Amino acid sequence: MLLSAFSSLRQRNFRLFLSGQFLSQCGSWIQTVAHGWLVLTLTDSPFVLGLVSTLGSLPILLFTLYGGVIADRVNKRHFIIVLQTGMLLEALALGVLTQFGWITVTWVMILAAFFGLMMAFEVPVRQAFMVDLVGQGELMNAIALNSSAFNLSRVIGPAIAGGIIAAAGLAACFYTNALSFVAVLAILFYIRMPEGAMDEPRDAILFIQYRHGVRRVVVTTSAPCPV
Repeated sequence: MLLSAFSSLRQRNFRLFLSGQFLSQCGSWIQTVAHGWLVLTLTDSPFVLGLVSTLGSLPILLFTLYGGVIADRVNKRHFIIVLQTGMLLEALALGVLTQFGWITVTWVMILAAFFGLMMAFEVPVRQAFMVDLVGQGELMNAIALNSSAFNLSRVIGPAIAGGIIAAAGLAACFYTNALSFVAVLAILFYIRMPEGAMDEPRDAILFIQYRHGVRRVVVTTSAPCPV
């Protein structure tokens, strides 16, 4: 029974991928804590803090469905590498600007929106990539383990952030997140997909796929709950 709970870990590629995602999620939580602290340090305004959070979340709300359409038309591993590189550069920019005292609220807002845009495409592509890693048979187990890793990172990441802020300052948190993306990129380059698992572009028109996705969401959310 215990072994079946971790059955997807028998797949080497998924083991590598899950370890990388855990590191990345811990780094993201470290940055989230430092991000909020930075905004309050710069402005002492709860309104601006909420505005920055909104700017980071709005692209996810607007573009995630479109990101799911893109996931069917690209090589997922390569696209994740591109998106993770963008997020690495965002964290590195925050670290440099903070360390040298060049950071402003405007820069924080721009970088938050950029990070949200990267996430809007990275999340659906990453979730679709798990199918290529484990196959349909182990997919539910892989999703469960990925969710567990995410929830564990929500505990560990903020705790590490508090220690880093106290010991080395806010810039060190952003550099730590950048290092976590370096680890993820190394793992993604190390993953070797079997032949036949590489992505084939879909022939359907983007708009038609997007419309079908929206219709599926509407039908699913409007369906009556069973009693």
